[in-house]
Amino acid sequence: MRIGDVGTQLTFTILDEDGDAVDLTDADKVYVVLKLGNTRVERECNIIAPATDGKVYYNISDDDPCYDKAGMMRMQVRVEFVGGNIFSTSRVEEEIERVL
Repeated sequence: MRIGDVGTQLTFTILDEDGDAVDLTDADKVYVVLKLGNTRVERECNIIAPATDGKVYYNISDDDPCYDKAGMMRMQVRVEFVGGNIFSTSRVEEEIERVL
């Protein structure tokens, strides 16, 4: 990704410790944590049907930290289930590059 990219879709497949898709049918809230430098934000994700496949997406907007900053962006998806259980994925990283 590059500084200023808007609309880039981040797609995540949420897997459990055995590598199986996490069933999001009973998910109350799914969000991605984006951290770039000292800036940390949480953004709500959309579940991709069928929820049993564990796939979600978020589209980058102009109020996200990567809109105007270069560097390594760290991301982690968190799922809050009905009943209070919370599941967090492993972190992934994406280099945000300057535009030439």
